[in-house]
Amino acid sequence: MIRSASTGATCAGAVVALVSVAGAMTAALAGPSMSTNWTATTLEQTECLRRAERVMRDAGLSRNFEIVGQSVFGQIDAYTAVVRCIADKGVVMFVVAGPTLDESKRRMRELFDKF
Repeated sequence: MIRSASTGATCAGAVVALVSVAGAMTAALAGPSMSTNWTATTLEQTECLRRAERVMRDAGLSRNFEIVGQSVFGQIDAYTAVVRCIADKGVVMFVVAGPTLDESKRRMRELFDKF
């Protein structure tokens, strides 16, 4: 194979750029990290949702905040959380998703512990 010094440098730069983009795409395709937990409850549905709303707001998850059916949703930074009250089944579920598993776990644990 015959190549000039300038073409070789251009190809080497292109390869470095391609590897960098592929690495970033792999991380992006991996999706968010998620942390989940659940607990039993004897609360009525209305009280469960009130408590879920309070812990979500206390944890700062108030951006895009909404209550839909059995679920309370909120965001902070790049993290999204849901607390789902299924009182007729005696269950409360907690889910936090975001870029890093450690921070998702920390935020989920905060919601769980304060509930």
